[in-house]
Amino acid sequence: MTTSLRFCLLTIFLTGSHAQHSVNQDPSVIASPGDNVRMSCTLGGGLTVSSNSVRFVQQKLNSTPRFILYYVSESSKGMGSGVPARFVGSGSGSVGYLSVNGVRPEDEGDYYCFTWTGTQHHCDYSKRGSNSKTYTGLFKEN
Repeated sequence: MTTSLRFCLLTIFLTGSHAQHSVNQDPSVIASPGDNVRMSCTLGGGLTVSSNSVRFVQQKLNSTPRFILYYVSESSKGMGSGVPARFVGSGSGSVGYLSVNGVRPEDEGDYYCFTWTGTQHHCDYSKRGSNSKTYTGLFKEN
């Protein structure tokens, strides 16, 4: 995990977000193995993907967060170490996307998106209520 990602995740858990910026995600995605899914991450407060980037982290029960990818543009994007090529980032305007092509059972988990706001490496994330994080959960369909 990179130093800036560690700092960002620490910032998320210790400080929360500024009110003028927001990040909103789909509430949940239900998929069967083999499905293609796309999760959206909408930046608010005038933020754009091309200026601020979107970043996705996967959280599995009783595991540390795993950096999946960041996306700014087709020429500025990157994957986390060991992340399969079926995970793809994209975006336009204020909306970024994480697509999973050919979902596998091991992809089940909670997916958080966040963004940088300037050079201070401050992170914003969606909030539901005063202290709970909003996330997109990818769940297996029975």
